[in-house]
Amino acid sequence: MDRTVRVAVVGLGWPGMRHLEAYLKHSSAEVVAVCDANPTLLASVQRQHQIELGFDNLESLLALDGLDAVSICTPNFLHEPMVCAALAAGKHVLCEKPLAATLEQGERIAATARASDRVCMVGFSRRYRDDSRAVKALVESGELGEIYHAHTGWLRRRFNPSVRGWFLSKAQSGGGPLIDLGVHMLDLALWLMGNPKAVSVSGAVSHHFGERLGRGASVDVEDMASAYVRLENGAVIVLETSWYSFSGATDHIFCELLGTRGGAKIDLGTTSPTPPVEVYVDRGSVPLVAAPVIPSVDQTTVSFSNEIAEFIAAIQEERAPASTVEQGLEILRILDAIYRSAEAGTEVRL
Repeated sequence: MDRTVRVAVVGLGWPGMRHLEAYLKHSSAEVVAVCDANPTLLASVQRQHQIELGFDNLESLLALDGLDAVSICTPNFLHEPMVCAALAAGKHVLCEKPLAATLEQGERIAATARASDRVCMVGFSRRYRDDSRAVKALVESGELGEIYHAHTGWLRRRFNPSVRGWFLSKAQSGGGPLIDLGVHMLDLALWLMGNPKAVSVSGAVSHHFGERLGRGASVDVEDMASAYVRLENGAVIVLETSWYSFSGATDHIFCELLGTRGGAKIDLGTTSPTPPVEVYVDRGSVPLVAAPVIPSVDQTTVSFSNEIAEFIAAIQEERAPASTVEQGLEILRILDAIYRSAEAGTEVRL
């Protein structure tokens, strides 16, 4: 079904603005409204993008006639009530990562989505980059053989000053860099490996830089987390993520796969024109390093454009989206197990 999808964006922070920009460029999307609790920000975005309707609460937005879909880009603890309310109102929903702040909240979203006939998609934008898609195609072609090991992570060298307020409260965020950054890398690795289920998790978290992170405010989330995740097919994922660490000169954002016929590594943090994908295979007795050609364009813009295009297509074609609520819930199960393992000091079985 080729028709215009009338959309609204709820939450106009950094991710919400990326959603909005992608909708505005999509030929089948019409942005009819935006929503944010900050009246100054709301008015500014309306003026900048010439959007007539602005709302400061979700209830009023959902009562708007003709609205088909919403992007929920609010703080983590608001995902559950807002996603469930939008689905109950008959709207298609694209929820920013993570699915929710806690596993219990995520389970309630999943139950609501199962009972709905609307599209409900999770915003795992790293899947939609050109480099990620290039490696996915290699895996699916069989070029790398069976993937038995993944090493992935996002190690932030310096704390991002925009991460403040609710980010530093476990009750509102669900955790620190693990649920903020690690959620992306864990999803990327699982997606590249075919989304196998996790069977056990061993995790650890660190609390060494709270004063630097909080800048005087209270902080009860970790500043670094690491995990060893065993999967049902015998493969493993090693995950590392931090908001502040002496790990190099810049952020280190990576995903490396080892297969029985070859390996691949994505450097998602590169800003150089060098293709950020390396592939390692054998040709006879000669090791070969090949780099797929990745367009030298801003992959953040690419990823959100492709993500929004997938959401619109799923609505038009009346099908499940590529990144489903069930996959988002599986990520939450693993994250929850990592935190429980770190607290107990032992492996957690799922």
